[in-house]
Amino acid sequence: MRKKSAILALIGAGKWGKKYLESCKNLPEVKIGYVCTKSGMTKIEDLLKKDDLEGFIIASPTSTHFKLAKLLIENDKNVLIEKPVAPSYKQTKALLRLSKKHPKSKVLAGHIQLYNPAYQKLKKNIQKIGKIRRVSFSGLGSTKRSDTTVFWDWGPHPVYMFIDLIGKEAIVKSSKLVPPDNAEIILDFDGIVGKIKIGWTFPKKIRELKVIGDKGELKMGSVKSKRTPLQNEILHFVNVIRGKRKPISNLEQAVAVAKIIESASRQSLLL
Repeated sequence: MRKKSAILALIGAGKWGKKYLESCKNLPEVKIGYVCTKSGMTKIEDLLKKDDLEGFIIASPTSTHFKLAKLLIENDKNVLIEKPVAPSYKQTKALLRLSKKHPKSKVLAGHIQLYNPAYQKLKKNIQKIGKIRRVSFSGLGSTKRSDTTVFWDWGPHPVYMFIDLIGKEAIVKSSKLVPPDNAEIILDFDGIVGKIKIGWTFPKKIRELKVIGDKGELKMGSVKSKRTPLQNEILHFVNVIRGKRKPISNLEQAVAVAKIIESASRQSLLL
């Protein structure tokens, strides 16, 4: 007998909120039972009392993430937070500390590319290229956002993938803005170089992850799949809630990402 669908509440119905709604339409395992918006009638405080809710998804503007996540964690609610988890290293770290005081609250960072079948295929084959020497990522050409910077919008993607692949902490070697709103970052993972090019306004759309090792290189290509990366992420969240999985993208990872992004952002301002 199949277990009943997990009922979730969605906070935010903007660009990413709509993506979550659309993604859940074709997932029989999940149902968005409630949607909270700034001007809507449904209030998050009322939802805290609902016994049928298994978790919350925060897809509101970045500036609201910390306050909402703090409220949910303090009330022992399970929460998936769209990246970036919070707009600063300090706030992200504060959420991690809070979650340790509320172990009933299972928290997942929305690091979507970790749930991309193409990324998972690359990671599965990583041993074929020997010891990793360099990693690079280009994410250029996308809709400009008004609620965050290009560092906090695009930066988390390559950083969490690099951390996941290499398994080491990094320091920022250099970081600069490329006018009008692109950026270039170089990281050092204990001798392994990570190069990042990200931005909103670029002549063409580029999405490329490359890993170079002693015995060759790998690129993230396309993989046919029944589900999208976002659907995989949502299903993983449900499995984490129900105790079937441990979080792939936990708050510890989010803190490591935030530390690097904040450092890169500050360095770019010094030039």
